[in-house]
This record gives sequence, structure tokens and C-alpha cells, in this order.
Amino acid sequence: MAQYLVYDASKPKWRNSDHCATKVIKAIKGLPFNGSAEMKIFGQPYVLTATNAHEMIPVWAKWAVSKISDLPKPIRLVPVPNSGAIVSEPAESFRTLEMAYAVAAAATAAGIQASAHARLRWAEQMVKASKGGGPRNPHTLLDKLRFCDPPLPEGTVVLIDDVITLGGHMMACVEALAGEGRRPARGVVAGRTVHDALDHPFAVPVLNLGSMGSWYGF
Repeated sequence: MAQYLVYDASKPKWRNSDHCATKVIKAIKGLPFNGSAEMKIFGQPYVLTATNAHEMIPVWAKWAVSKISDLPKPIRLVPVPNSGAIVSEPAESFRTLEMAYAVAAAATAAGIQASAHARLRWAEQMVKASKGGGPRNPHTLLDKLRFCDPPLPEGTVVLIDDVITLGGHMMACVEALAGEGRRPARGVVAGRTVHDALDHPFAVPVLNLGSMGSWYGF
């Protein structure tokens, strides 16, 4: 996954790689960005612009498949619901579900049995944590989650999200699914919010989110 660097005027000047990684995440999240980003994807030169930003989710999905191909099949992909993904709205209306469908399609193309399921949504419109004021504590978030769609079919459960910050939303989803006997084996995200530039912006390491009991939160 890539870094999603938060601008801070007091920090050192951004490198080109910082701009590129952040634009990739903005493209995946459907956010506007200026200019272009030059990078290599699967060893091939690629120029990301506002015109082809819609291609980034399918491109990311191919990478995501490489992170789940070792798991027992079939694989059931469950998106962490976006803030507007509520029970009263159609399941097709949120972006992380689009990402889960893209991963399922890329996995199928690679001969891996996988499917996407909008099993979780929120009971009400949530305030975006990234905008300030939205909850990040998984205990609070767990109370707001609701089950939708039919129960998950047999298989290995994997959570899909666009950006992770402290991990509260993903941890809440883990516990919700564990409550019905379907604890996810893994979570795959496109990026992580950071406040300090990483040495390698496109190589954010694997994270261990701990457990609900260890959460000290905000």
C-alpha cells in the first residue's frame, strides 16, 4: 500500500515520490488532484492524470490479489463501509464496495475463486474521521455497524478498505464479523494516512492492529 501524506507546512518539502503516492490514493478515493504523477506499475512506466484516475482502482486490485493469493479459497471480500454507506441506501453506492468488486474481478481473471459482499453498513450517516470529529474508537464504531445482504457463504474472509489511519474502522468490522463466526483472515487497503514522509512511499509495511482489548483510542 502507499502513504497518504497529510500536508504540514512545518515539515520538510515534499519529494516527488510523496506527491505521486498521495495522488494515487486520491485517485482511488475519487478525490480531485492537480498535475500528474509518473511512476512504474508492474515494472511499466505509467502517468496518472485526472483523465485516467478511474483506472487506478482496477490497477490497485491486481496488486491486492497478490496479497491474498496465499489464502485458502474461496475468498469472500467484505468492504469496510464508507461513511455514507448506510442501511437505507443501495449496497452499490459506496466506493470500497467498488474496490472489493474490482479485486474479485482481478482474482477471477487470475484463476482465484473470490466474490465481493456488502455484508456491513452503518446504521446512520457517519461523520468522516478524516474531516475531524468522526469516531475512530472501534468500540464506538462497532455499535454503529449493521449486517446487510445474506450471510457470507463459506470461504476465507478478507476486509477491503481505501485508507487506514489508526485502524479503528477495520478493527470494528473484524469484531462484527467475528461475532457471527467469520473472523477475517486479513485486511487489504490502498494506503495509510501518515504525517511524516516515509523512506519508501509505495511500500507501507504490513501492520498488526492488535485487538479491541488493547485499543486505547481517541
